[in-house]
Amino acid sequence: MPKIPFTTSFKQKNRVLFKGVKVPKFVQWSERNQKNDFQHLERQIEKDIAFKRYTTYLSEFNTFFIFTWRTKEDYILNKDYYWNLFFRKGFNSGSLNSKIGSLFLSQRLNNTVFQKCLKIDFLKPRTEYRLFLQNNTDVEGLEEVINYTQTNRDLQLHCVGMNVNPHAKSPMLGTLKYIQPLLEESNNLYKNIDYLKLLEIAKMQPSDEPGKVKIKYLLQLLAKSKLSSPKLVDDGRYLIFC
Repeated sequence: MPKIPFTTSFKQKNRVLFKGVKVPKFVQWSERNQKNDFQHLERQIEKDIAFKRYTTYLSEFNTFFIFTWRTKEDYILNKDYYWNLFFRKGFNSGSLNSKIGSLFLSQRLNNTVFQKCLKIDFLKPRTEYRLFLQNNTDVEGLEEVINYTQTNRDLQLHCVGMNVNPHAKSPMLGTLKYIQPLLEESNNLYKNIDYLKLLEIAKMQPSDEPGKVKIKYLLQLLAKSKLSSPKLVDDGRYLIFC
């Protein structure tokens, strides 16, 4: 929904807002309503729209990546420009797979709403995060994003999430086959795991099959990227590493 400038009259705002949410014509907005009431209504509608949008994305894609900026306070950066440049370079160079379904959101993440979608608090309220989603059939796509991000000076990964629900629209079946033993190893396995514990889990996995080798390598990559706090979220639908 487009932002409504508050320099316009209440009547103009009403027409735009009510038309956007398909409010019946007989509903009118009183001129006596305070500006903060209107702002509250607008924010709430924007949150509702964002929630539906994020929920749709999480159902359409099986992997997500949340990025933060490495920039210092005294370093001025056009974040929108470099966010787009990051993916343009990645896809053009082949560092990122352009043949699989993917989506990077041009705007910063709504932290509160996205956390509501996953039913967990893991984002700082005032920190700017960016969201990238993919449809992966195996772990190579995750490894590509992690490796490519390590070469970038402006962006860093804050979190990686995988849909581990076998009944999902696009499940990572090849990966689930090998991640499942990790999930079953202990009820508390994915709570408060540190860097050394994550490496230990990777080493414990037998490597007599190619898929198991891939999982071991992925866990080592995640640990190297300091994404060593795994959690099962959204009623067990997503496994996230932060």
